[in-house]
Amino acid sequence: MTQVAARLTNSTKWRIATASAIGHAHLLPFSIRDRAVRLLASPEFCPGTLFTVDFFGQRYSGQLDSFIDWSVFMFGAYEEAVAKLMVKVVREGFPAPPVAWDIGANCGHHTLLLAPHAKEVHAFEPLASLCDSIQQKIQENNLRNVKIHRFGLGDRITTRPFLAPTDRNWGSGVFYPDGKLPPGDAVTIDLPLSTGDTLVAAGTSAPQFLKMDIQEFEYQALVGMHDIIRTSQPIIVLEYGRLLQERTSGMRRTRDLLGIDYSWYVIKLAVGGFRLKPLEDVRQFLAQPYTFIDIIGIPRERAERLSKVLSVVSNETPGER
Repeated sequence: MTQVAARLTNSTKWRIATASAIGHAHLLPFSIRDRAVRLLASPEFCPGTLFTVDFFGQRYSGQLDSFIDWSVFMFGAYEEAVAKLMVKVVREGFPAPPVAWDIGANCGHHTLLLAPHAKEVHAFEPLASLCDSIQQKIQENNLRNVKIHRFGLGDRITTRPFLAPTDRNWGSGVFYPDGKLPPGDAVTIDLPLSTGDTLVAAGTSAPQFLKMDIQEFEYQALVGMHDIIRTSQPIIVLEYGRLLQERTSGMRRTRDLLGIDYSWYVIKLAVGGFRLKPLEDVRQFLAQPYTFIDIIGIPRERAERLSKVLSVVSNETPGER
């Protein structure tokens, strides 16, 4: 199912359709697909065309001038490897459907992925316009197990300056950490923060699966959910950048932060899906500003079951890396 609504020239229609066909040719390496798609229909210049496509069995409505939506239309998903890993882990990695938290839910891409396989999905997103996009996906797919939390997660209950996205990547907004002030000409808005531990103490279900992508604010959010991570021991998928690397010594000190042992793996794209490799020192790679990789953390207590789901893990000795 692909529906595109807009008045486009025949040339533009052809370029967009051809780009999407190449993007979905998953037997080709992603680097080749990505290069060809960007040449034909760059995300920086695509019109704000509305579309609806099939998305892992769900309806996904978006517009081509949003980078995440553009990725779904062109490739089938944003960050294909992470998307496919998340579906497999949540669908097969637990004895019963888990409670999932989507921290930094953005327009609802990952929330929509998780909802068919989870008992509950809690979507955390402080920007009102993006919460509206999540709500649209909930209504279009008649999802009854998703709750939107219209605030971010950090290490305390407060409000903090937030630099909203200024380009087509709506996921580039950022909370400013302590001691760091926005540039003088930056336009910020004050948005609310809570903590995971506070929410669970007030009655929100603790997560067994946790996805987090909040632009170098991951460390603060993890500090604010120390107790629930120690007791619930969720599988964690997060964006790993220079700040988190520095504060955890390359994730070697996560027991101090989280209270339990985790094994960490880099999520890599492979033909037809994903592959995992143990997290090693990627200091040189992360030395560049705004460079991130996606990683998965598996608590020791869940390693045996996950080894049957993610075959690469079964060849590794569990241990903190």
